Amino acid sequence: MAQSEGEYREIVRQNLRRLRKSFGLTQAQVADQLGMKQTQIAKLENQDFDPGIGVLTRLCGVYGVSMGDLFRNPDPTNLPADQLVKRIFEMEPLQREPLLKVIEGYLKNYESELEALPDREQRLKILQDIRKD
Repeated sequence: MAQSEGEYREIVRQNLRRLRKSFGLTQAQVADQLGMKQTQIAKLENQDFDPGIGVLTRLCGVYGVSMGDLFRNPDPTNLPADQLVKRIFEMEPLQREPLLKVIEGYLKNYESELEALPDREQRLKILQDIRKD
């Protein structure tokens, strides 16, 4: 099924935000590189502004990606946890409930191991390792 214009805009918006964050850049830093204002970058990431081909081309240069990469649906295994959770809860209940049960069972296997760790950093490291599997 072909995606709608609105869906493509959302994909581009998500990719722009994800790329910026993966490079550890602020909106202001990206804006400086492009000769734009921080508010324009914020609008790009919040679907309040439709960039022209020139802006998209320059953004591709900043992030070292192709134009196609900006329009490609992000790999769900690389999405931040909050976006993964959002996608799960956007699913129809018949799809969502079995998935939540699998996740719950998986987490229970690691629950005692996670609780035994003294600090947050160690718990996060294990959760990241789990996500890679």
